[in-house]
Amino acid sequence: MIVDVSKSVLVLSTQAVIKLLRSKEASNVVDIKSWPLILDTDDMPKKKLPMVYRAPTAEMLAYLDFSVSTTGMLAGIKMSHAAVTNLCKSMKLACELYPSRHIALCLDPYCGLGFALWCLSSIYSGHHSILIPPSEVEVNPGLWLSAVSQYKVRDTFCSYGVMELCTKGLGSSVNQLKTRGINLACVRTCVVVAEERPRINLTTSFSKLFSAIGLSPRAVSTSFGCRVNVAICLQGASSPEPSTVYVDLRALRNDRVSLVERGSPHSLCLMESGKLLPGVKVIIANPETKGQCGDSHLGEIWVQSGHNASGYFTIYGDESEYGDHFNARLVTGNTGEVYARTGYLGFLRRLDDTASERGGGGGPLTAEETILVPARDSDAESIGSAHHVPPLPAAPGDGPPELHDAVFVVGALDETVVLRGMRYHPIDIENSVLRCHKKIAECAVFTWTNLLVVVVELDGNESEALDLVPLVTNTVLEEHHLIVGVVVVVDPGVVPINSRGEKQRMHLRDGFLADQLDPIYVAYNM
Repeated sequence: MIVDVSKSVLVLSTQAVIKLLRSKEASNVVDIKSWPLILDTDDMPKKKLPMVYRAPTAEMLAYLDFSVSTTGMLAGIKMSHAAVTNLCKSMKLACELYPSRHIALCLDPYCGLGFALWCLSSIYSGHHSILIPPSEVEVNPGLWLSAVSQYKVRDTFCSYGVMELCTKGLGSSVNQLKTRGINLACVRTCVVVAEERPRINLTTSFSKLFSAIGLSPRAVSTSFGCRVNVAICLQGASSPEPSTVYVDLRALRNDRVSLVERGSPHSLCLMESGKLLPGVKVIIANPETKGQCGDSHLGEIWVQSGHNASGYFTIYGDESEYGDHFNARLVTGNTGEVYARTGYLGFLRRLDDTASERGGGGGPLTAEETILVPARDSDAESIGSAHHVPPLPAAPGDGPPELHDAVFVVGALDETVVLRGMRYHPIDIENSVLRCHKKIAECAVFTWTNLLVVVVELDGNESEALDLVPLVTNTVLEEHHLIVGVVVVVDPGVVPINSRGEKQRMHLRDGFLADQLDPIYVAYNM
């Protein structure tokens, strides 16, 4: 489909994939003759190129980046040569990617930041990249960590899927890893490349599990990117430890951000998604009115950067329908600047880097411990931008506090569930359901004709399916004040998850509507 949409004239792939494309199984789906010219990556050119290609203009298209979103939409973006250069430059500065560095990559290279790290960054920065396909980690969960230890890698990047494979697959094998001499004390940054809210439970479990073989909990962090900008935030080599805050979940449903104490009723812990890359400016805007949001409001994350994508690439070549995504302007305040709309809801906080130390060794910050500084027009700019917030007065004998702009991602706007006039994020409901019974392996929620549908995977006997229904409905009612319309109990592995570890809720919804889930039990509470 991507080949058709992009009107490709050449396909470059590995020998294994090429064999698959030309197989009898593939011919039942796609006519073999319809493929354009296919080249094998192993067939290196015999003659050295006489000169290095240089684009005539910086704004010339460098490549198209296609990806399927969690809502099932195939979205291709256009990346110019200028955007690619700025992206590589920002990552080199933030992560100190010098030629002497060894970088271990264990994530899919097909799109987004994964593609930039696999195929572009090492060419620009000159560092040595160790490439580990996630499919290999599925077979051997210890492969990635073994490679990191063997080459004494200081910076490594992975996906949530890989992190989950290691956590589940090596949970009982840590002592064996230690016996084999695997040591992760060399790791300074372990960044999870993601396009979602940071999964605090998974990153914490990973850090605690492998602390026995030297992994520092300060090393693990997340990045944030999306279709309009593949790398907005990224934890740098010398960045402070990621900060966390607690917000009121009830206020969040009304698009308001209210900081609360740790352990408060209805509190939700959120972790910042890395640090803003150099040259990146972010503001929070109301997705409906396009007015700038104050500090206490949840809004859409808008980004301004030299490595923003140029626009969407569509099959008809008409991007006018999506033009607003890349040319958004505020209706209040500074209306002259152009931003790209990420489609993700979140909020900004300007924090003191030493706050986490006062909070107890990097623990979540409370409302009092979070230092907020009013920014110009409530926006946030990265270090090195044209505008800065004046520092807070220093205590006698202390140097001026270091400030940084923290971006907290709450969730994708397209995936939110609006019921009874309030906005719910599926992940919050799913986490509540997962906690209610130990036999629930996975969960996903979506809406169907104004009814809330909860799909749970049962990791146990089918006779226990009926027991899950009252637990699920009561938990969602008590914690979120929502009535579950349909509870679907299925076998493990039914909830579709992409290679980045993200749930494909819309694909699951389509399967439910087409009666393709083959459920163990379905309860209608209408």
